[in-house]
Amino acid sequence: MLAPADRRQAPAVFPDRDPLPSLPSGGPQVQVGVEFEANTRLQDTTFSFGYLLSLPQANMVFRGLVDSDWCVGAVLEKKMPPLPVTLALGAFLNHRRNRFHCGFSVTVG
Repeated sequence: MLAPADRRQAPAVFPDRDPLPSLPSGGPQVQVGVEFEANTRLQDTTFSFGYLLSLPQANMVFRGLVDSDWCVGAVLEKKMPPLPVTLALGAFLNHRRNRFHCGFSVTVG
């Protein structure tokens, strides 16, 4: 995440191996990111928007994404103190392929 002094500038991130620019931004409880991918060989472009909402008082994290391929997804994670257990619920919907996936997980540790 960006340091407090850098939040006003919001520099783009260019990883060494993956030439996909991304632009993270947000605050301590809300984070958003945007990604743009262009493949000239396949003449295909993809745009993605993702967010993360952290609720530390409730020990919950909510993540979501929307992209230009008509995919929508969300994951809700809940830590269960005092046990070292995390419950997660997820759902993903692909409008273009008419597919819906949902599931849950239990992580111990």
